[in-house]
Amino acid sequence: MRRLVLAALLISGIGCSDAAPPPRGVATRGGPANVETPPPPPAPATRRRPTQAPPIEIVPPAPIVVRETVEIPQAPVRDLGAELHAAFGDPASCFGELPPQLRVVSVDLSCTVHEDGVTSRCSTNASYATNESDLCLRRRSVGMRLPPDVPDAPRSVGTRLELRR
Repeated sequence: MRRLVLAALLISGIGCSDAAPPPRGVATRGGPANVETPPPPPAPATRRRPTQAPPIEIVPPAPIVVRETVEIPQAPVRDLGAELHAAFGDPASCFGELPPQLRVVSVDLSCTVHEDGVTSRCSTNASYATNESDLCLRRRSVGMRLPPDVPDAPRSVGTRLELRR
């Protein structure tokens, strides 16, 4: 094995002596190689990231403020109790002679009023009444006519009638 190592050293010493020129394209320690080195290839163009535009700020529109007041005409509110009272009139004709101690007789009247203003299903409750006076009050109240176009009809309407001495 020693022989092999010596032979390899001998051959390598012969092939690379200072008297012989180095192989083509190999640089020696003392200076540049005898062949010109080609210029380096141009650097590849670096890709730039596309620049992004700054985000657009979306501003909501200002609220619209209405400063004008519009009045919507409304139908006048009907007082159906007052209309029922006016249609019935004076209850005195149903009572005849009253006892002298009575100063005031109150009659609560309640009727169903239909869209055309006609009354039905009436009931009465008097603070003083006889059978005849109660029958007279009910007969007079059924079939009375109030002005037509009653809102939310048919509906129950009540009023209080008073007979004073």
